[in-house]
Amino acid sequence: MKSRVETLTPPNTPNPIGPYSHIAKVGEHIWIGGTAGVDPATGQLAGTDIGAQTRQILKSFIVMLEAVGSRPQRMSRTSISSCSTCPTSRR
Repeated sequence: MKSRVETLTPPNTPNPIGPYSHIAKVGEHIWIGGTAGVDPATGQLAGTDIGAQTRQILKSFIVMLEAVGSRPQRMSRTSISSCSTCPTSRR
């Protein structure tokens, strides 16, 4: 039997920049991707430095994990990349 892929972009998270969902869940496995350091309340970058934007990404991760019934303590891997040429860096 094949597992069903569930996708979700929860409220109180930044809108995706592209045509995708922030979360993909298959069984007990969850993937979060394409999250920028954008404050969902304003739609703007959360601060001018990488620290403030990284904190916003982690806040969004928590909201996303909770939206699918998980929590940060269950994460096995996290990667956050810096990109000076990404669409959000030009806002």
